[in-house]
Amino acid sequence: MYFYCDQDASKLAKIVFDFDPTITFVEQPDQSDILGHNVAAHLKGYYKIARHYKFALNHVFRTLQHKAVIILEDDLDISPDFYEYFRGTYPLLYQDPTIWCVSAWNDNCKKDLVDIKETELLHRTDFFPGLGWMVLSKTWEELEPNWPETYFDDWLRDPAISRGRVCIRPEISRTFNFGRVGVSNPYLFDRHLRHMIVNKYFIPFTKYNLSYLLKKNEHMFFSFVYSLPEATDEEVMAGTLNSSLKFFQVPYTNVYDFRKSAAMFGLMKDLRHGVPRTGLRGVVQCFIKGRRVFLVPKRKIVQSSVVPVVNYQELY
Repeated sequence: MYFYCDQDASKLAKIVFDFDPTITFVEQPDQSDILGHNVAAHLKGYYKIARHYKFALNHVFRTLQHKAVIILEDDLDISPDFYEYFRGTYPLLYQDPTIWCVSAWNDNCKKDLVDIKETELLHRTDFFPGLGWMVLSKTWEELEPNWPETYFDDWLRDPAISRGRVCIRPEISRTFNFGRVGVSNPYLFDRHLRHMIVNKYFIPFTKYNLSYLLKKNEHMFFSFVYSLPEATDEEVMAGTLNSSLKFFQVPYTNVYDFRKSAAMFGLMKDLRHGVPRTGLRGVVQCFIKGRRVFLVPKRKIVQSSVVPVVNYQELY
């Protein structure tokens, strides 16, 4: 395990890690101020973070020659199966070139928005979640030459960077963010992050068949979603839907529609580069009042004639 530390935390880190020889302490060599960018003082931290990540990833992949890395920020707590989760999903990065990262985080992991019984359920998403994530060295070789000076996480969410590839994320997060104080405004923490839940159980992902997450099965997901009965966001929240049905789609026609429904459900409603959090081709799912609800762009998906290889209704 390697701990990459900037100047602010280096003194404390040295004291702590002197007691554990299994941890290697590496200090960021560039501790200079951010100059020449006409950057407001309260924004300089974002520049330093991007610089710090670039150094750490270069050190892991180029100096140490590792093939993959799990990145865990210092204000994250982890679930009992955190490492098992990444061990189980690691092969997917080699099996499917359309998967570029695996994240431990669900941006909408509030107790009223997820199915707490589906602790083993994973999803594909176009949105880079971060907050505990794994990436391969070959991906870093692609990203490093154009690594941004600041806001690297939003840069990674740009479709021009992801190029149609996805991340894997869990139904129930495998990390929990306790860092209210940082470079970001504490408003986000108070409004969303402090309400997130984290998985409390060990799930043996290395023994599971995760092939349903591969690109070749993605068309079955969309066929399933667009075949569901339609409902309005008001009906979902009022609980007036057919009690025998457990899956519904709530169509939206534009970003304003999406934000209205997301706000009503309690989902994070912001989009980055036009991509909604946790979304896959615009489809955002959640679990409300005992039903799985899919916010879907109102468009037709070509139905595949391929025999289903995944029964999504059984999966959920």
